Amino acid sequence: MGKDYFSNIWFADEQRIRSISKLLVLSDKGSLRIKQNSFEFRGKKSSLRMTKIRQISIVNQQISRIVLLITNLLSGVFLLVLGSQLPPDIFHPKYIFAIISIIVILGGDALALLVVHNTKWIKLEYDIERVAYFADGSILGWGGLFGGTKKLFRKLVTHLQG
Repeated sequence: MGKDYFSNIWFADEQRIRSISKLLVLSDKGSLRIKQNSFEFRGKKSSLRMTKIRQISIVNQQISRIVLLITNLLSGVFLLVLGSQLPPDIFHPKYIFAIISIIVILGGDALALLVVHNTKWIKLEYDIERVAYFADGSILGWGGLFGGTKKLFRKLVTHLQG
């Protein structure tokens, strides 16, 4: 990753980042290049040239409430069906499976909330009323969790201040 070129960048537009029903947050994957008076994103689906940068900030990713609700409802149905088939013996393996299932579901929710809370995006406000979001998409998206998005943010801010 050079000083003015960043590969493995995720891009999301305002509509996608705010959607409560999104399964994936990103709209496109590509690269971000720092030019003298602009930033340029080139992705597989879209290209952006961002000039007149008004503000740049770090924001938390928002959780997809609809997806979380649907997965929890499906898990609840699974547990109800499983519960209706439990024998009277509480030491039966189905009871142990049911308890493990509940722990896995609650653990999965906790992990999802933790990951979403710690996933950062760069909010770039430019031109008149235009907004774009970027994140480090390296390591299949985990690069941002390990500080890649914050490093990119610092480089963009340094360029704007310099």
